[in-house]
Amino acid sequence: MSVIIIAVVTITVVISASFWMGALSASFTRFEKIEIIHASVVHSGGNYSITIKYINTGSSATSLDAILLNDVPCSGFTPNVALSGNFSLLPSSCEMGVAKTGTVTFQSGTTDPSGNELSAGITVIITLLTTGGKRYHTSVTLD
Repeated sequence: MSVIIIAVVTITVVISASFWMGALSASFTRFEKIEIIHASVVHSGGNYSITIKYINTGSSATSLDAILLNDVPCSGFTPNVALSGNFSLLPSSCEMGVAKTGTVTFQSGTTDPSGNELSAGITVIITLLTTGGKRYHTSVTLD
């Protein structure tokens, strides 16, 4: 009789442990993955507008925490860089499977704190920084 009780307890513990391990592995395998679908730049009236369309194809929702231009936060440029669309209020939520569009607008000749100027012929690397600490890059060349 005691052998049967020990066997039942052992089977119960094994089943419980396997469910726990399954749940544990599911929580560690969730990930964020932002795919940049399209990036374009338009020059009009002395201003550049960079439009970026992106989607979260990962298995976990995330948020965009900052937008960087050539590794400098948009707030570090003079004159100010304007963010609009899904970039206007950061952090901006990025749900799974939902396409989003954001725009970065600045004047020709805008400079970063090191004195580097954003003007015609310059390649601008746009970085989307998430709250998970990941960076997603794309680039455009200013006309």
